[in-house]
Parts: sequence; C-alpha cells; structure tokens
Amino acid sequence: MSEVQALLERSRAPGSFVERRRFTLSRDKAVEKLREFALRDPAQYVL
Repeated sequence: MSEVQALLERSRAPGSFVERRRFTLSRDKAVEKLREFALRDPAQYVL
C-alpha cells in the first residue's frame, strides 16, 4: 500500500474525542479584519 493510500485509510477512520476547550474572539479585532479584507466593489463578490 502506498503512503497516500495509507493516509486516505487513516482519514476515513472515525476520530475520538480528546478534550473540550473554549476560546474567545475580540469583536474589535474581527471588525478591523473585516474592514481590511473587504472588497471595495460589491460586483467583485461571488454570488
């Protein structure tokens, strides 16, 4: 079996739960990033 086939076989196997964690997002940073990466012309958006 090739390495690629072995990788595909492992990816099909069900995973197991390890642990649960929480994270937070900064609202201000999120808005800043949205402004930074927004397209200037709405016609450029893919519909």
